[in-house]
Amino acid sequence: MKKNRIKKIVILIYIICLIAFFSLSSCLVVDPIDHVGNTDYSARKSFSFDIAVKNQKHIEIENVNGQITINGKAGLSSVQIWGERIVQSDSYTDAEEHLENLQVVVKDGQDKISVKTDQPSVTYGRSYRVIYNIIIPDNWDVSVESVNGRTEIDSLNADIAAGLVNGDFVLTNILGNITAGVTNGTIYGKITLPINGICAMSSVNGQIQLSIPETTSAALTAKVTNGTVSVTNLKLNNMVSSRNLVSGTAGSGQGTISIESVNGSISVSGF
Repeated sequence: MKKNRIKKIVILIYIICLIAFFSLSSCLVVDPIDHVGNTDYSARKSFSFDIAVKNQKHIEIENVNGQITINGKAGLSSVQIWGERIVQSDSYTDAEEHLENLQVVVKDGQDKISVKTDQPSVTYGRSYRVIYNIIIPDNWDVSVESVNGRTEIDSLNADIAAGLVNGDFVLTNILGNITAGVTNGTIYGKITLPINGICAMSSVNGQIQLSIPETTSAALTAKVTNGTVSVTNLKLNNMVSSRNLVSGTAGSGQGTISIESVNGSISVSGF
């Protein structure tokens, strides 16, 4: 009797061990990672949004990969946003299937419009890219965050804040306060400061080329760690100048211009 009980206990333990083993084994089985070998094939799909102008005064854009182009126009009754979603993979079929994982999310708030790229955090070798073209009223403020891609902004009488990781940043015909930081890329700016305005630009790896009116009134400081600084066609009072630093006062010094680069030259010119 005792032997039978021991036998049953052993069998029960054996069954429990088998169940535990297969349960653990099933947990340890991992599907092969869905890596692709190249990005030779592309699938594209266009998108467009037309949003009525109401009380909004600001647009925010967040993109991971792809160029952003923003233009300001007076008297608009709607904001126009259009472009392409692009996925690249090792086959057209795979690229087309993964287009659904790349979306443009637009939110129309009471005081601003938000535009954001929604894509997988892990790409498994695929390339996800969104190209944006945006036309807004010329008095709207703009905020941009981009990881990889060139950003161009033209013809605005408004404030701009931008943070780019990899890509050039181009500002043309801007009247407003500017805050711009680029990790890897060049900043090109043709801007006019408002009275008591602020222009703050910085780059870790890349040049900064700024063009401002000869009549600008601002305290100016431009400095680099590795590179040179040049100021042309501008009259600066109390100027301090060296190879990697120029500071002085343009006009009566009502505004502030602060420009910094770690690796890259800085040039400031008057027009």
